[in-house]
Amino acid sequence: MLNIKCPHCGNRDEHEFIYGGDIRKVRPDDPESVSFADWSKYIYTVPNKKGWCSELWWHVRGCRQWITAYRNTATNEMKTIEGKE
Repeated sequence: MLNIKCPHCGNRDEHEFIYGGDIRKVRPDDPESVSFADWSKYIYTVPNKKGWCSELWWHVRGCRQWITAYRNTATNEMKTIEGKE
């Protein structure tokens, strides 16, 4: 179980949050102009980097704010930025 430190609410259990995805994954500006293969790659390919990565988490059962968290995918250690997200 992960313990996520919300900058607004303090330490909380991961069950209060919904994972929003890797922060580096950017939606195409014009989805209509993207090929089917590229669109499928965007939807179904998930970065699986070992080590630290930036992620978005929604505190749905708390302050309802989106936060940026840094998670080590090898150890599940988490860090968050204090202040506004």
